[in-house]
Amino acid sequence: NIVNKTMFSSYITDFGLCKPVSQNSSSKAFFGVLPYIAPEVLYTNGKEYTQKSNIYSFGIIMSEVFTGYPPYHDIPHDEELATHICLGYRPKIRCKVPQLLLDLMNKCLNAEPQNRPTAKELANRLDQFFKDLKYKLTEL
Repeated sequence: NIVNKTMFSSYITDFGLCKPVSQNSSSKAFFGVLPYIAPEVLYTNGKEYTQKSNIYSFGIIMSEVFTGYPPYHDIPHDEELATHICLGYRPKIRCKVPQLLLDLMNKCLNAEPQNRPTAKELANRLDQFFKDLKYKLTEL
């Protein structure tokens, strides 16, 4: 879900967690929309939901924003897709995207959660991108 606070301020909520990341649970079930679920969550049947899992989901949203299509829109969302995601399959970006944003998206989609940026790093890099963009536009 993407909630708009103002025309220029949005929040991303609910990637499928039914509890806070810090809350312990013995449940093996997980909830969410398959294309947005991080591979470690799929692989561990929901035991490995962390803040880094949300960073992965953000990377998937970035791919959707870049392409205008939902992730994996052309293939069934089934167990086979889950297996492919666990094996490293990611949405293809076939349009022109600034390299910095493409690199950032790929870091968010890294198979190893510890190699994904933190939310703070992500916010800082996006903020810097938009500041640089604004500066370039004012130079024109």
